[in-house]
Amino acid sequence: MIRIAHISDLHFGREIPEVVEALVDELHALHPDLIAVSGDLTQRARAAEFLKVRVFFDRLPQPLIVVPGNHDVPDYRLTRFVAPWSRWKRWLGSDMEPVVEGDRFCAVGINSARRWGPYLDWSRGRVNLAQIRRVEQVFSQGAKDLHILVAHHPFLLTASSASRHAIARADIALPRWFRAQVDLILGGHVHMAYSGVVDGIVVAQTGTTLSSRLKGEPNSYNRIRADTDSIEIDNMVWFDGGFKCQDTARYCKRQAGWVAG
Repeated sequence: MIRIAHISDLHFGREIPEVVEALVDELHALHPDLIAVSGDLTQRARAAEFLKVRVFFDRLPQPLIVVPGNHDVPDYRLTRFVAPWSRWKRWLGSDMEPVVEGDRFCAVGINSARRWGPYLDWSRGRVNLAQIRRVEQVFSQGAKDLHILVAHHPFLLTASSASRHAIARADIALPRWFRAQVDLILGGHVHMAYSGVVDGIVVAQTGTTLSSRLKGEPNSYNRIRADTDSIEIDNMVWFDGGFKCQDTARYCKRQAGWVAG
C-alpha cells in the first residue's frame, strides 16, 4: 500500500501555530511514502514567509514533492515581472517541477502559476504543451504502480467551486495524460476539499491546510492510500484541536480508467 499525505495552501504569514504543530506530529506518526504540497506556500511571497516554509519542511518526514502557487510570487510589480521566482529559488531551490520516485510510485510536479493577460494575473493557472509532453515522457520511462501529478490549480471544479477557473488546457492535457497512465492528480487553490474522476483520472483537491485563509471549510489535508487498482482518500479536517477523518472517497481502476466506488 502506498501512503500519501496531500497538503496545500499553507499560506505562511497567516499560519495557525496550533495547526502547524499538530500536522507535524501527525505526519511523523503517519510515516507516509510521499508528502505532496500543491502550492501557495506563502501569503505574500515575503522572505520571512519563505524562511518559515523552509523550517517547516525541514521538520517533516521525507520525501516531499512541492510545486508553487500564485501566492508564491511577490506582490511588488517590478519583482513580480522581472524575477517572480527569485525568493522561491533562494529558499526552496531551483527545481519547481520536481520528479520524485519511490519503489512503487512516480510523482511529477508542474508549475501552473504564470502571468495571464495584460494585467499580469497569476491567479488563473494553465499548463503548456511542453509541460504536457514532459509529463508523458517521465511516465513513459518506466511504469510504476501509481503515477501521480501535482499542480496548484484545479483540473476539476464542483458546484461549490464553480466560480473559480479550472486550469487552462486541461481539455488537451487530460486525455493525453490518461494515455500516459496518470492515475492521480493532486491540487489546491480553491481552498475546498473534494475529489472525482475526470477522463479516467482521479483528481483530488484539499482545503487550506495550515492558514486562517479559509473559504467556508475548516483546515484540511488528504490522507491517501493507494494500490495498483484502488485509491482511498480520507478528508482529514481540523476539529477540536486535531485532524479527524470527515469522510473517505474510494476509487477503483477498470480497463477504461478509474471510477468511483
